[in-house]
Order: sequence, then C-alpha cells, then structure tokens
Amino acid sequence: LGRPALLAVWEQEEFDREDRARANGGAYYPHTALQDAYDRLITEGVVSAQLRAQVADLQSQLDALRRDPAVSLLTRIRESEVFGVVRRNRFLRRVYERLRH
Repeated sequence: LGRPALLAVWEQEEFDREDRARANGGAYYPHTALQDAYDRLITEGVVSAQLRAQVADLQSQLDALRRDPAVSLLTRIRESEVFGVVRRNRFLRRVYERLRH
C-alpha cells in the first residue's frame, strides 16, 4: 500500500486479464495441451457414463420383452423343429416371406 504506482500497475494487469477472459469465454489464458487432454478425458467419462446408462435401460427393456408371454411363445416357435422345416422348404419359405412383409 505504500507503493501506489506498483498497485496501479497490478490493478491494470488484472483489468487486462479480466477483459481478455471476458472476450475468451471466461478463460484467462490459452488452453495448454494438458488442459485439452484433461477436458477430453472428462468429456469421455461423461459420455461413457451416459452410454452405460443407455445400455442398462436397453437391457431392462430387453428383459421385459423376454418375460412377455407372446414373445416367449414366438421365440419357442422360431427355435422349434417345425420352424426349421418351414425355412428349409422352398414353397413354405416363400409363403413365410410373403407373410412377413
């Protein structure tokens, strides 16, 4: 406080830093390679967590479908010997394909 000229220089430097930060989206200094790598790491961690949540949600939906009696019946039919015979027979396969579409 006994050196007002030095204090004025420091204040001006701080005002300049604040102005640059405002013009640069709040960043006081340019990003370094380390900051960029850290930002990517954090972003990838967030995206990874979001993807894990989506996988868990899809797994829940799949489990619910598998518990559905109609889906269970259709799965058993599709895995049955009769279905294999239908798929191997040319005529029946064409009929099956027409019914599917």
